[in-house]
Amino acid sequence: MNQKHQQDNQEYIAFLVEILQATSDSNGDAKIIYPIRATNQDKLNRTLVAQYQNWANNILSQAVPEQTRNIAVVFFNFSICRDEA
Repeated sequence: MNQKHQQDNQEYIAFLVEILQATSDSNGDAKIIYPIRATNQDKLNRTLVAQYQNWANNILSQAVPEQTRNIAVVFFNFSICRDEA
């Protein structure tokens, strides 16, 4: 993997972490999430979808059973906000 591709991947992962943390902290409040999305419009593309799928699968596979429900709720709340925009 070349350095530019790796840097791009890290930027997408950083965005996912930021927006999912905001989703979790705000219980999916659009007033909190949408400004983050607006600032990162350039990352709302197919690359993000691929990164999100891989990252989510990785996170869920490493989570202890007690955490998986909470993680899934955050993913679900993020998906709802993503679809409503």
